[in-house]
Amino acid sequence: MNLDDTIKYDDDGFVLVRKRGAIGEVIFNRPDRLNAVTPRTGPAIKAAFTDLSADDDLKVIIFRGVGRAFSTGMEVGALGTQYFGEGEEITKPTQRRRLGHDERHSLDSVSILHSTKVVIAEGKGHILGISLDWFLDADICICEEGTVLGYPPARMIAATGNTLYWMLRMGPALHAEMCLMGRFIKAEEAFDRGLINRVVPADRLEETVNAAAEAVCNLPADGLAIGKYNRKVAWEILGVRASQMQTAMAHALQVQQKVSKDEWNLVREREQHGVKGAYRRRDEKFKDALNRYWPERPQ
Repeated sequence: MNLDDTIKYDDDGFVLVRKRGAIGEVIFNRPDRLNAVTPRTGPAIKAAFTDLSADDDLKVIIFRGVGRAFSTGMEVGALGTQYFGEGEEITKPTQRRRLGHDERHSLDSVSILHSTKVVIAEGKGHILGISLDWFLDADICICEEGTVLGYPPARMIAATGNTLYWMLRMGPALHAEMCLMGRFIKAEEAFDRGLINRVVPADRLEETVNAAAEAVCNLPADGLAIGKYNRKVAWEILGVRASQMQTAMAHALQVQQKVSKDEWNLVREREQHGVKGAYRRRDEKFKDALNRYWPERPQ
């Protein structure tokens, strides 16, 4: 992917923005780390989508990643540091600090979900953790074959994501499987269960996403703006913003839960087995039971 005409939206050059005619793009550019995000990523995404949404010449925004994955979610080493600024001592944060950060963080998703432009998300490789939240905020979701969608925090603290929105978006049954059982799913199942719009071979992904964007651009700008506003009002009637506040409160509680000695503990496992070993051991705990639960769709 040629990135010469992009603009950096953070100091790391991870979140890039490009415009071409009536089409804007927000691009993750950290392919060597499978586009794993850091605490700086959310504010950059919010700034990028806010600016593109305010551009009167645009009709659609494509959200994609460079390399083999859309994003594998929060970088493991950054977990727990998001509540502190650069140079601050990393300690146990107060609940008021957690709540304040987590509610501000929810606004990153709002900038995607309530963008005035049609948002098309291009998924490939892995879409995990917080990146799944952002991906599902798009209006149209298109994945390459074999893409894995999952929410690793569910395998650690039974985190349920943006709960009401995800239940509406996924359906209560799939939401329960992914967030209360820790299932990861492939794009093919996501399509079968109405979560995404298309699944295509890898060599047709970019072409399909671009075709969807071109189809959107055939519609009048005023009509699109009214249509997007109608969707925004509908989501608000259903209580999505309240759900984001609920999620901020739930996260502050979930990360403080007491874990017994026989339950998986991130801090203990990371100290004893390293980052990769910790996550491998976590996933092994789920693999056998989930494969027996649904043998035709193994983890």
